[in-house]
Amino acid sequence: LKIHVPEGVPPIIANTFSALIPGILVGFIFIFVSFGFSFTSWGSFSQMVYSVIVTPLNALGGSVWSLVVLLLVQMFLWFFGIHGSNV
Repeated sequence: LKIHVPEGVPPIIANTFSALIPGILVGFIFIFVSFGFSFTSWGSFSQMVYSVIVTPLNALGGSVWSLVVLLLVQMFLWFFGIHGSNV
């Protein structure tokens, strides 16, 4: 899908119009996904991410042993140079 413009229109303006339809299509996709989430028990995508990912990780990080495991993994990655801006 492409919007055809007259020959006298500069290429920069024509390229802007050619990107208009895919942008509108992506916008409609996000609107439909958001509308679909309104019918779930979560209500929104961010609430689904919080329920599925964040809540179990908060429960996992509540003990001293999970902190020890996390620090051991951090030290292991640090040993192999995976730290700071490399991540």
